[in-house]
Amino acid sequence: MTTKTRTTTGDGMMTVDEVACLLRISQRTVGRILDSGAIPFEMVGRTGRRMVAADDVLRFKRESERRRRIALEGMREAAEEIGMYDTPDSRIPTRTR
Repeated sequence: MTTKTRTTTGDGMMTVDEVACLLRISQRTVGRILDSGAIPFEMVGRTGRRMVAADDVLRFKRESERRRRIALEGMREAAEEIGMYDTPDSRIPTRTR
């Protein structure tokens, strides 16, 4: 497996491909995020290439990670409340493949 290593342009702007590599998501998903307004972007050039400020991408990444941690903590608390952690290992189904 090869990993792309990218750096931002000298002006702190990133292409959709660079954002996708940083966030480890597809370019199509980056496009959806940009279209939703979650990360601001600029259209550049005659082709309308989307460029994103690196600071905005890093802010989005930090906020996404924070929301994920909160959600996981909520799921862990809910699992404890219903006694999932009290289930003996022998009663937990395991995958055979």
